[in-house]
Amino acid sequence: VLMTASADVARALFERNRAVAILADGAATRSRLEDVVVRDTRALESNGEHGRGLNVQGGASAQLVRSLLGQNREVAVFTDGAGTSVQLEDVVVADTLPAECGAA
Repeated sequence: VLMTASADVARALFERNRAVAILADGAATRSRLEDVVVRDTRALESNGEHGRGLNVQGGASAQLVRSLLGQNREVAVFTDGAGTSVQLEDVVVADTLPAECGAA
């Protein structure tokens, strides 16, 4: 979700994506995810970086409710930038794996 867009997602599975499973980027960008599973996000094939379950940056906001982030790589939830916010409610983060490139 980019550049002031919004998304509401319910009862979904994000599985075996590359680099980032869910991205929210940019001021006024909003995502609400409810009853979702985000698992086994894989690194970039080119350099082994990332594998993030949820990536929120650039002033975006995300809300994750009753969800599971499992077996992602590097970090399960990544935030960056002024004004960026993430709210987690009844969320399980489990079995986060190291980055494939060896970086943290």
